[in-house]
Amino acid sequence: QRPSLTPEQKRSKISDLEKKVASNPDDGKAWNELGHLYLNERQPKQGIQAFKKFLELNPNDSHAWNDLGIMYRQNKQPAEAVAAFDKAIEIEPRSEEPRYRKATVLMQDLKDPEGAIKAWEELLKVNPSAMLGNGQSLTGMIERMKKLKKESKEPKSP
Repeated sequence: QRPSLTPEQKRSKISDLEKKVASNPDDGKAWNELGHLYLNERQPKQGIQAFKKFLELNPNDSHAWNDLGIMYRQNKQPAEAVAAFDKAIEIEPRSEEPRYRKATVLMQDLKDPEGAIKAWEELLKVNPSAMLGNGQSLTGMIERMKKLKKESKEPKSP
């Protein structure tokens, strides 16, 4: 594990990488590193640009598509985030993280529980024992969501 950088070191590293890509715009490694620094610093607008430039040079990098999705979500662009996660899944069909993140965006940002359930079910096809971040069973959560949805559609008795 790398030692964490001080805020000053991070700013300096970002500045150095910005200069590097300005003088060599085809340096994919530098664009990717810059994108990750922006991601870690929660600078989504800059991160989106860095990852998009990296992906122009490396269009089949599923990790970068996933990271671009994270940046779009941070920038409050949920539809673009879902599209980026879909691209990551298309490139790497067994990848779990973009499936999980897609479901989260659908549920929390786009208020699309049916879409989220479908995305989580696709994740379970890849990993039947997938868990939520809190250690809760994904299968159990999906079952509870379906039950709540069914109950909300049933007519209320007087």
